[in-house]
Amino acid sequence: MTGAGPRAPVRATIGTSGDRGTLVVGAAFFCVFGAWGAFLPFIAIYYRSLGYEASTIGWLTGLPLLVTIVATPAWGALADARHRHRAVLATTCAGATVAALLLASGDRVAWLLPMALVHAAFASAGPALIDSSALVALTGRHAEYGRLRLWGSVGWGVSAVVVGWLVATNGPRSIFVVYVVLMLACALCALRIPVGRRAASGDFVGQARVLAADRRLWAFLAMAFLGGTGLGAVNAYVPLHLDDLGARGLVGLAVVLAVVSEPPFMFLAGRLLRRFGAVEVFVAAYVLYAGRALALAVIDAPWFVVVLQLGHGPAYAVSWVAGVTLARRLAPEGLSATAQALFTSTAIGLGGAVGNVVGGALYSVDAAATFGFAAVVLGVGVPLVALTGGRGLRRAVPA
Repeated sequence: MTGAGPRAPVRATIGTSGDRGTLVVGAAFFCVFGAWGAFLPFIAIYYRSLGYEASTIGWLTGLPLLVTIVATPAWGALADARHRHRAVLATTCAGATVAALLLASGDRVAWLLPMALVHAAFASAGPALIDSSALVALTGRHAEYGRLRLWGSVGWGVSAVVVGWLVATNGPRSIFVVYVVLMLACALCALRIPVGRRAASGDFVGQARVLAADRRLWAFLAMAFLGGTGLGAVNAYVPLHLDDLGARGLVGLAVVLAVVSEPPFMFLAGRLLRRFGAVEVFVAAYVLYAGRALALAVIDAPWFVVVLQLGHGPAYAVSWVAGVTLARRLAPEGLSATAQALFTSTAIGLGGAVGNVVGGALYSVDAAATFGFAAVVLGVGVPLVALTGGRGLRRAVPA
């Protein structure tokens, strides 16, 4: 090997060229979000096909998200502390595959709930670990993250088309076929993903204490929690809402439209962050989503619900890129996976669980109550936290 000192260890750590690294990360994004696209939009319909009501479905979809509050940061911390990101990602993909197959093998709550909890514990690790690898692959050009992450949106969209057709023709159990194939493919991608450097001086615990003591982190996580709560309440119950409106055949189209609306804004997110600031974009995206939730609360025509799915992309894509950016800025060296896992577990885990459970309880009364709740959390709660605790976040600069 030619070349001098400092570059060689980094190249050896990453284990691949920049182009190959981004290719593998893009494929991993496609597979993991494709698997999620097969599972998350349709699992409520699967539970309903087993004869369960919305309140029970809320617990079956919400409680597993609570597991991710612990599981996602634990996997990220394990990967950072042991410097075994590839092994952890491959293991969690394999574990999620087995758990999904077990979930599909029973129909009683006493079986479904524990299997759903085990599945969530494994499946939650993927996005945060791949986000961390994406930032490694894009060293020196992090503004391109959204352009790489859009492959996740493509995977979700392709999967939703296939699964939507399969559910309509063969029944909801079809979701598990696509899910298993894509999760196993992600496990193969995990063997080649780029890996960054260890924590400074190998002191993972010391760097973790620095991260935990940063007040800006907690303001950021509070906004992520509220944002995840609102998004969880909307996304979990749009498919059921369409089903109740007699439009089950439109669920697949609704998911596709939501995903199709993401890539352009994933692509543009870097420019928006540079122009307006990460915190401002983070908050504005959630306020935009609040408008969509409010519209869902007042109009229940099936085709209007489907068209409103186009409002998902601008808000979700930009908020996610802004969240990943803020997590990266707050992370000490060597704790990238941990910081991304904290963001993911707070938004999707804790926030999503609260959104699913509260949304399910409200949905049993009236669908409009669920979407109205989401509009208040997103349109009022997130801006209030930003006003009171987000000032320090604006001073966070790229690590």
